[in-house]
Amino acid sequence: MSLNYNNGLDRYGRVVNHSWNKGNVAVVHIVHDYDYAGNRTKRYDAVRNANSELYQYDKLNQIKNLKRGELNKEQTEVSVATHSEAWNFDKTGNWQQYTRNWKVENRPHSAANELQNIVTHDANGNMILMPGLKCK
Repeated sequence: MSLNYNNGLDRYGRVVNHSWNKGNVAVVHIVHDYDYAGNRTKRYDAVRNANSELYQYDKLNQIKNLKRGELNKEQTEVSVATHSEAWNFDKTGNWQQYTRNWKVENRPHSAANELQNIVTHDANGNMILMPGLKCK
């Protein structure tokens, strides 16, 4: 298995075209598109279109939506979504709501912008417990 960049760097040095090849056959062939701010807007898998992704951003360039699945012919929409994520931010950039595969998770924050419902903070405001992570 070998990685081939297919002359796939744009003028800013970002990867726009690469593939993993087994011999001369591409097992995975990914093409990326970016917007003017440098945000990745598309990850098209030319071998397995169902693994392609589209991204949308808000006016502050924070990711707003990610959809994975088969792209339509114009590669502008995911016609059959197999995975979805969405973020809703407040004015300070905190995630107020996170949606993964159509399941909504509310994320309230304190006046000190500390995430409240899924983490624990000590008296100094340091995060000491988060699901799946141990903080010291």
